[in-house]
Amino acid sequence: MAEQNKSQARWDGAPSDEQIRLPNLAYSAKNISANSSFTKKKTKRIRGTHSTACKCPNPVFFRDPEHKKLPGEYGRALNNLCGKNRDTGEMEIRRRISCDPYFSFVLAKLGRKQRIKAVVCNLMDVMAILLLCKTDFATGIMTVNLSGIAEDLSPKDENGEVIPETAVTVSRISRMVMFLISCGVLYADPSEFDVKDGTRFPKHVMLTDVFWRLTGVDVEKIRHEQEIKLNGTPLTDARKIWHANCRQATIIKRRNNAAKSQQRKKLAAIPFDGRKREVAERLRRQLGERIHLLTSEQFNKLVRNNLWQMELVDLGSADPINAPPN
Repeated sequence: MAEQNKSQARWDGAPSDEQIRLPNLAYSAKNISANSSFTKKKTKRIRGTHSTACKCPNPVFFRDPEHKKLPGEYGRALNNLCGKNRDTGEMEIRRRISCDPYFSFVLAKLGRKQRIKAVVCNLMDVMAILLLCKTDFATGIMTVNLSGIAEDLSPKDENGEVIPETAVTVSRISRMVMFLISCGVLYADPSEFDVKDGTRFPKHVMLTDVFWRLTGVDVEKIRHEQEIKLNGTPLTDARKIWHANCRQATIIKRRNNAAKSQQRKKLAAIPFDGRKREVAERLRRQLGERIHLLTSEQFNKLVRNNLWQMELVDLGSADPINAPPN
């Protein structure tokens, strides 16, 4: 109580301008002691014992050496980024784009004061190699499949399966793609929304001139090679055509999947003999005159494959059509 009186006395004796500028100490002290909601509440939440360290601090990705070599400036860009070590014979990163002064400059423009972490730099360097290998050469467009990129960059066991304990997460890839877009290394058009299906179309990114400069190649030569591949079609028009074709293909694929899902629900509700007959009749209508080019065994194989694809087989039946497809 004495402390509250002293605070009130200091407040009352202060000049009017000080009373406006300073907080009401007496009011604050009175309410903190009277109202328990200001005190820190104890909860049962505790700090987890799991590790927050990066699961894959050094992801690795190199192009399959058995694939055909990239032509022209594309091949030169890939050789600048990675190559085979003459002493060990193993592939290694030659040029790390994360060390380019461009990123120090652009981070300052973005208002970021901290430098890029080492694990982020390692991911950025291998992402540059993957982007170069996965992008369409003529248009410079790449479909962003986050789960596919994460799988490509994740370490694998002797069977080629991703090791969960050291896998690159999808969220990490998503943040990296957004970071490269904000730095101007990649460009992404606003994703369109399909009103009928209620979903968005696939996201696509394009390699910018900044990306090609970071790889150490001549941007003008890259543009010239793209014009040759496009047969005189302007790059902007070619990208519009590419997006339109991809959009149409996406619509067709989604509608086919929806139709297959409805058909599967319909067939799952009838006995197995009825399923077999309905699938056979549908294939007969689809094939038309081409059915005369098939033998009875080949037609039965088509019916069996369709039943297995829709998971409509009856494993408890002795019908040979339930045998797994070859």
